[in-house]
Amino acid sequence: MISPIIAFSAITGKPTKEQIFTHLKSLKENGIDSVLVYPRSGCELEYLSGEWFNTVECYITASKELGLKVWLYDDFNWPSCDAKGKVSSVPEFRLKSICISGDRIGEISTHSFHNASLFGEKFFPDILSYDAVDYFISITHQKYYERFGEYFGSVIEGFFTDEPSAGYCATENSIPYYSGMDDDYCKCCGRNFLDDLKNGYEEFYNIAFSLIGKRVKNCFFDKITSWCESHGVKSTGHIIYEELPFNGTKNYGDVLGALSSLSIPGVDEIDTNLASKSILFLYSVAQAVSGDNGAMAELFALGPCDMTYAKKKCMMYLASCFKVCKFFIISHLDMRGNAIIKDYFNIASSDQPDFCGMKLLSETAKIAAEYSKKDFEPELYVAYPQDICVRNYKAPIKDDFYFELINHLAKHQIQFKLVPFDLAEKNDRTLYFTQDLKYEIGGIKYTTPTEVCELFEKKCRVTTLNGDLCDGIFVREYSDGSLVAVNHFGNADTYLIDGKKVFLDEFGVYTAEADDTLCYDKRQEIETDFDITYYNSNAIRAMFVDEQTDSQIICEKDFNVIFAVRKGETACLDGKPLTLGCKNNALLSCGMKDLYLTTDSIKLEKGRHILSSANDVRYLPSVLLFGDFTAKSISGDV
Repeated sequence: MISPIIAFSAITGKPTKEQIFTHLKSLKENGIDSVLVYPRSGCELEYLSGEWFNTVECYITASKELGLKVWLYDDFNWPSCDAKGKVSSVPEFRLKSICISGDRIGEISTHSFHNASLFGEKFFPDILSYDAVDYFISITHQKYYERFGEYFGSVIEGFFTDEPSAGYCATENSIPYYSGMDDDYCKCCGRNFLDDLKNGYEEFYNIAFSLIGKRVKNCFFDKITSWCESHGVKSTGHIIYEELPFNGTKNYGDVLGALSSLSIPGVDEIDTNLASKSILFLYSVAQAVSGDNGAMAELFALGPCDMTYAKKKCMMYLASCFKVCKFFIISHLDMRGNAIIKDYFNIASSDQPDFCGMKLLSETAKIAAEYSKKDFEPELYVAYPQDICVRNYKAPIKDDFYFELINHLAKHQIQFKLVPFDLAEKNDRTLYFTQDLKYEIGGIKYTTPTEVCELFEKKCRVTTLNGDLCDGIFVREYSDGSLVAVNHFGNADTYLIDGKKVFLDEFGVYTAEADDTLCYDKRQEIETDFDITYYNSNAIRAMFVDEQTDSQIICEKDFNVIFAVRKGETACLDGKPLTLGCKNNALLSCGMKDLYLTTDSIKLEKGRHILSSANDVRYLPSVLLFGDFTAKSISGDV
């Protein structure tokens, strides 16, 4: 079985054919069977140039040789549909909004990026313009097909679209707008768009966001998927605010409609917060839009560098309970992108000390993905709260209202499923959110989530030893009688599962088949054991606190040290510039050795020394020290 883990291979610098092959070979050797070619900050190739396509070709040919599948990211960074500024450079292809109150009501405008330095472009692309989307496809997807069409459907699996939105220009005082929206509004209801906006017609937002939802789906997502599937590949990706109904509706009109258009719809959980109050709602969205190909999730990209195997496993199993069968993770060629986007990325590469554990994680992912194929019988359907999000647009409701219900249902182990608002049936198995913030089932209103849960017979298969409900344990019961219990933020403790005492660690996962067989040991044997070698040499970053440019080193005795200084930066020791070369670059990790220059061994005498350097970066230090030393980081003594 091919691993369901797909690595975002972020292209940084100007990688050679040999570097690409080595990188992909290491992924393959460590259990990853698919790679996504990902142009992001730190890439020094001109995007969509001949040089860019030549580099992509190196990925494709190397992947074919190694037996890897390839996915193509459809833009440079995000949001998708701009082709790194090529789309929004055309004035009529810039995203628009319309003011909804005040002296400027009815005024149509475009807005520049709130953080132009991050993306390097000024305007947002208009995913509500058919011409803009056609142009985007013609200079991205179509160019890839013209160059690599022979690989489509074999080596190349599909395209990944990342966080396109109609709402990037919509402020608290505006909503998304597209040319022709006035006419569509009139055709829909026979009324005048601007008159209704200015006069506060009570159905205005309901009609307007219905039009926006249809336009987003038809103009962007349907077009992308139609092009992909007609060329033998799939579309996948995710949007922004999947976990926040109000913001999601504001940006897309119809969140579930937009996502469901993709061949493999997805969600984004890169922050790795398994205790988040929105986490189960997020995955409920994935399940609601999943189709024959399941769903995907982008996982643990912004997690800490020491994230445990147990937590990663827990995240995949929790996602699989909601039909997620593909797991996208980050893998950089090198770390230079962290000098531009200054977040830490949990990377699947040899720069991670536990990279060899990817093979184990990959086998676990295969088992988790199998559970995503199982069906379950919902006891309750929950209508997506699109209606009240729209109707309360000018006085938004806190999303906690929805999360509270979902989390209560999960705690009571009531099997529920989120469904599109317009497809939900009004019966005694479907819950609607009412305008006065109540819950309605079968025409009867309930005030609290507890009242809703009391409608169901208490038959929890997982409890505390005292028979009480469990906090932080998500339970999925499948139609075939099997079960998955995921301790996503509960205590490490002994629980009763189907009457048996079972100890669940923090982030522990329990699985049981219908025949009562435990599944802990279903993992295949891993050929390579963990091999950790300890050396005397140590490495530490120079600490420049609060943007200071001096770092103090206090030596308790004489010792030798080698300094590594990030290329383009200078460093001085006790006022004298360090002499730099490449002699000792082998001390650095694979993803950093080409980004630094090193000194010869320098003797530091006992006493106080001052190391000076500017432009330190949180996750790409300006200066590193190597040597046979121990360090007291609190006092600064070395």
